[in-house]
Order: sequence, then structure tokens, then C-alpha cells
Amino acid sequence: MWNKGKAVMHLNANAKSKSAKKCAQFTREAIEAGGVKLTTHNSAKDYGSSLSAAGFVPIADTGVYSPGDVVVINGYAGNSYGHMAMFNGSHWV
Repeated sequence: MWNKGKAVMHLNANAKSKSAKKCAQFTREAIEAGGVKLTTHNSAKDYGSSLSAAGFVPIADTGVYSPGDVVVINGYAGNSYGHMAMFNGSHWV
């Protein structure tokens, strides 16, 4: 069972003050600190299937998020790898 509290604590404890360009690695490590093992991918945009396989489900983009929610963003101009982050209760990390 996933402990999102542990995941968010890990996320907050290891957050950098600016981008290290390793969003997928850091988000994956936070998720795994909560007790869920994900398949590793080279690009953030590719983590959707790993999250689904681990029991994560898509939520509506309502602007209201809970600690532990994870976002995966497809690649875009200037960043073909996409982006991945977790909501810590205050902001996306």
C-alpha cells in the first residue's frame, strides 16, 4: 500500500531550490519512498503507464489537488522529455 505521507516527506526533504532537470527521477524516488516501485523510464512523459500499473488513476484537472497527486506532462517545444511533478499540499515540486 502506498504511503503518500512518506512520499511527500521525501519529496520535501530532497527538493532543490531550482531545477536540476531530473524531475522524473526525483518524483519517482519520492513515490518509491512511499512504498511503490515504478518501472524506470528515460523520459518523464513516459511514466503514465508505470503509474497506472502501480494503481494510480487519472484525476480531473479541477485546480484542486491533494498531497501526493502526480502530474505527467507530454513533451513540448524545447523539452521533448516532458515533465513530472508531485503536489506537496502547497505547490508542485
